[in-house]
Amino acid sequence: REGEGNIRNVNIVKTNLVFEDYIFNIFDQNFSKINVYTFISSAALNIVNINGVEVNFMFNSFLMEKYSEIYNLAKKLGANLVNLDNHE
Repeated sequence: REGEGNIRNVNIVKTNLVFEDYIFNIFDQNFSKINVYTFISSAALNIVNINGVEVNFMFNSFLMEKYSEIYNLAKKLGANLVNLDNHE
């Protein structure tokens, strides 16, 4: 929403629905599993415990230092944490 970059292998979703409603609509289309990747999103926290949804919060050392409370909450609620410092 802040801007559209040209990122390879990433589908940009354009919808008038709020995030949670969009996710529920995907299940209506017979998807059995949805993987959500985010940096920081309160909306993603709302869907962490939905069966068939895997929420992944990505971070690096800068983000973890600045927003550790959010990442710790995400992990506590059941989201996966993906450390980008360990990926190339």
